[in-house]
Amino acid sequence: MALCEIYSYSCESIGALSSTAIAAFAFFATAYQAWSTRKHNRLSVKPMLTTLAVCPDNGYIVKLSNIGIGPALIKSFEIYADDKKIDGTGFEPITKAVHIMFPQDSPEILNWGYLSPGGAMAASSSIDIVNLLFSPTSLPSAALLEHFQKRIKLVIKYTSIYEEEVFIYDSYKSHITP
Repeated sequence: MALCEIYSYSCESIGALSSTAIAAFAFFATAYQAWSTRKHNRLSVKPMLTTLAVCPDNGYIVKLSNIGIGPALIKSFEIYADDKKIDGTGFEPITKAVHIMFPQDSPEILNWGYLSPGGAMAASSSIDIVNLLFSPTSLPSAALLEHFQKRIKLVIKYTSIYEEEVFIYDSYKSHITP
């Protein structure tokens, strides 16, 4: 019996089996590392949208921000009033939402913005969804503005640059209050 024979395997067979086991382990370790790196890369470019309401003098501004690390690729941009989708294209839904909330003494819309499907919102960027200016005589109370925030909902479907998962931003669930 040779010195390296074990259970009737020759030295060459033991070396071949060891090499195969080491190669299999290296293959699985490399595959796990590639999967882990891929997962990290996807998380490292994940966009995250949020809104913030600001009340300057005689005004009301709703800002949409991408506080994530990567750009948000927009799939849809919808506005709801009292849980009913407001139809229209471009700025129409925003204008209609303002008139629904303020049927009398509507504030002046200084500017507004929206994200069109197929567009993108860069990381660390913000846009004003609506910037309203009230006349001093028709300035709503803070409680009334808070009530309006609960009646208007912004829903945005978007993806990261990998476009594998669709994220849904819902202002009812993800709203930041000052």
